[in-house]
Amino acid sequence: MSQENEKFAAPEVKETPAEKIARLREKAELQAAQEFNEDAVYAKLLADAREKQAAELARPKIDLPTDSSGFAKVYDFVEIFESQDPQERPFVPLSIGGFAIRVPRGKKVVLPHAFVEDCLALAFEARLVKLPSGGYTLRPNHRFPYRVYGSATEDEYLKFMAEQREQEARETARVA
Repeated sequence: MSQENEKFAAPEVKETPAEKIARLREKAELQAAQEFNEDAVYAKLLADAREKQAAELARPKIDLPTDSSGFAKVYDFVEIFESQDPQERPFVPLSIGGFAIRVPRGKKVVLPHAFVEDCLALAFEARLVKLPSGGYTLRPNHRFPYRVYGSATEDEYLKFMAEQREQEARETARVA
């Protein structure tokens, strides 16, 4: 009976060079996994992390030309004149992209130039004016008349903002 089984035995398979390399690679990976030294791997990973951290600290700090609100570091001394209308608020609300500020009227303040350029300069209202000929016409008029006294430095802006925070703290403490 064993002779009959030999007739049906699987033929011997010859291994190709690519299959031999794949088999040896798998055997090497298996042996490397069995020889795995956790402490050595941890030491290598720790050294890599320290090197990466040192490189990050050595990288030069980039000073972006924007302040903490995202506006360009260009500032102006501005005064928004008080209104003739007693019903008007004592401040002017200005907003750019959802970032809103309240600028007091009748005081010289330091503002990012973007608020002067994109809010105040474009705030017009139509005013009905009587013509000498007897008719009426609508003319554009600044909604918030203002004067720009000149440019301000970043230090002047930061000093002004610190004074505003101190005033807010005093007023909040007085109310509480």
